[in-house]
Amino acid sequence: MGMIIIVMGLPGSGKSYFARLLAEKLNASYLSSDKVREMLHLKGRYNLEDKMFVYEWLANITEGLLEGKAIVVVDATFYLNSTRQLFLNLGQKHQVAVKFLVISAPISLIKKRLERPRADSEADFLAFKKIKAEFEQMSLPCLKLRSSSDNITHMLEEAVNYINVT
Repeated sequence: MGMIIIVMGLPGSGKSYFARLLAEKLNASYLSSDKVREMLHLKGRYNLEDKMFVYEWLANITEGLLEGKAIVVVDATFYLNSTRQLFLNLGQKHQVAVKFLVISAPISLIKKRLERPRADSEADFLAFKKIKAEFEQMSLPCLKLRSSSDNITHMLEEAVNYINVT
């Protein structure tokens, strides 16, 4: 019963923290664009070609996991429709559901989060503003969740209800 769960949003929104906890809760595989970028030695390289290379790697890893009928949580900004389509095509190919969860947060909280060094991400507030300006409108069905400093339990409950994994 494989499934692809896309956790997307801007840097600092809380998507990676949420995605890791969601994967644990669902006993799912967790894939992070930050980890793949590091594995590919692409830290600091954010041109479109390198970004797409990271998404293609994420898709390839996801495909391998789907062959084992895994539930896969993929954590990345997914700010371009082409990156979303890559995973929709994968879902169609393997006849599995693709669920989109869009994480946002108040700008003041994002700014605060991005001021602190984070283990995996290099994104700062400048990167946030750049990606926000380039973010392509989400037109696919999705669950929108707003992160705060104390609502992770509620967010996880809403996500599990939306995903409807039994």
